[in-house]
Amino acid sequence: MSIAAVLLASFAVAAGCPQQPAPGSPAEPEHVTPDGFARHRDPLFAIDLPAHWRAVTPDESLDLQRLLPADVPRVQTGRVALFGDVDRWLAGDFDGRYLLALVASDFEAPEDDRRLATLRRHWEETTFAGGARREVLAGRVATVGLEAHPCVELELLGLPDAVGRRDRALEIYASTAGHELILGFRCFADDWDAAADTLRRMAASLAFARPAAPPERLGDRLTRALTVGAIVGLALLGLRHLARARRPGGPAAGPGGRGAAPGIDSRES
Repeated sequence: MSIAAVLLASFAVAAGCPQQPAPGSPAEPEHVTPDGFARHRDPLFAIDLPAHWRAVTPDESLDLQRLLPADVPRVQTGRVALFGDVDRWLAGDFDGRYLLALVASDFEAPEDDRRLATLRRHWEETTFAGGARREVLAGRVATVGLEAHPCVELELLGLPDAVGRRDRALEIYASTAGHELILGFRCFADDWDAAADTLRRMAASLAFARPAAPPERLGDRLTRALTVGAIVGLALLGLRHLARARRPGGPAAGPGGRGAAPGIDSRES
């Protein structure tokens, strides 16, 4: 977790995706599908959203914060975006259905069994006000979207809102273009049966800016470690030679041609 028009324009260049209209711009009619979805394109991913949904602006985020669970951060340019039936919400009718999209990190994470275990542990150990927790209902390593992009998929039972209604989420963790995204497709828990098909329809339409980086093999890690070790070793030898050359009298100073410089241990190991 399409970080809307709120994502940095530089991401658009890096990901090779066109920059989109400002949040709230209506979809062109020819882009609306027969089942009422419109393609939304942003720097890191593209997705079909209900045609009446749009991105929440940062200013609107302040007004809507009271309606959302405690773990929904405010909209932040380049990091956090929120999509839903925003005009309906602002009119006082919050339906609980939304997509929360976050740039979780500026590096790609391997979406594998180890990552799944880490995420399960994270939610098991994370508490919110009053000791509330998100409960992991299911989790798996999977693929998502039009190009079977690797991901970790979690189903979470969520936190109560201001009037005590809990939400439920399908959360997708996926990496692309040097970032890990979290895409949370959420609704009220008691609306799950009615909303799940729509949320999964949205997730199935995902397309990412770039394929995920291939998993790093053991041989690659060993080669990198040896290369880094060799570079560090050469750098240390160079520094040692430079330190000796800068001692008073040069390398020939002192018994056996070894001078004593402050902070340099001249004893041989």
